[in-house]
Amino acid sequence: ITFTPALLAAIAPELEKVRAARQEALARIYPPAIRAQLDSDAYRGLRAERTHRFDVERFPLHRVFAAMLGLDVPLDELHVTFNADRGAKGDRREKARLLQPLTQLEARRSFEEVYEQLVLEQLAPLVADAMGCDRVVYQAFPCVRVHRPGEFSIGPHCDAQYQHPDGTLNVYLPLTRIWDTNSLYVESTPGREDFHPLRLELGELATFYGALCTHFAVENMSGATRVSLDFRLLPGCCHAEDEERDFRVGEYYSECVREGSEAAFRVTRRGYAYWRHGFPHTGR
Repeated sequence: ITFTPALLAAIAPELEKVRAARQEALARIYPPAIRAQLDSDAYRGLRAERTHRFDVERFPLHRVFAAMLGLDVPLDELHVTFNADRGAKGDRREKARLLQPLTQLEARRSFEEVYEQLVLEQLAPLVADAMGCDRVVYQAFPCVRVHRPGEFSIGPHCDAQYQHPDGTLNVYLPLTRIWDTNSLYVESTPGREDFHPLRLELGELATFYGALCTHFAVENMSGATRVSLDFRLLPGCCHAEDEERDFRVGEYYSECVREGSEAAFRVTRRGYAYWRHGFPHTGR
């Protein structure tokens, strides 16, 4: 997609909402110690858009996810079997049936365990080492997206519009290859509006500054279904726990800590999957 002046004009009303939310978020007052971390070179480096690799044999999220749903087709061909609806919000009965195991504690246990293992072993150390801390807060359960050909997903937004605090690091992890209209479009830095799709292979994930960077999905015209996870982490030194009424540890977030930079992370408080983690937990 080429973002011509005409196309940017067409989405201007949504971009104006993002700009307003960003300004409001930048005016938010944080405790001085957290403000210093948010303004630090370390955090500026951490939040820059990057691609990271992970071992799909050690963290086989794509296989565990497919097994959980009982699928006998590749994830990028889901639309071949599940094509009776187009997933429009308010009428996602077929997709709800497909993803129903995600709402069942026992059915999703293996998937949840592999997700948490990836966070504890690879992502929490990445965040903690960058910020020089030994505590990381992470989304208790990832948001799961199934974006079939012909479907539209979500319009331009930044997470500050949904009251997510500054200090968060967004993680985008596809369970299928993504490259164009079946991907997520992001801007590289807040306000730059240089929208581009994430191009990721299986075994890759992207981190970016979703709290203030605009991101969105377009109509999938690729011919391949995209299945992806997205979730958020916060360095403990950037987490104003007493201030976060909507995104608490033990609810939306879990918490992990380590005893020094050479030690392994362990979970100290665990949240749970509920409506804030998106469809199908929303039920609509």
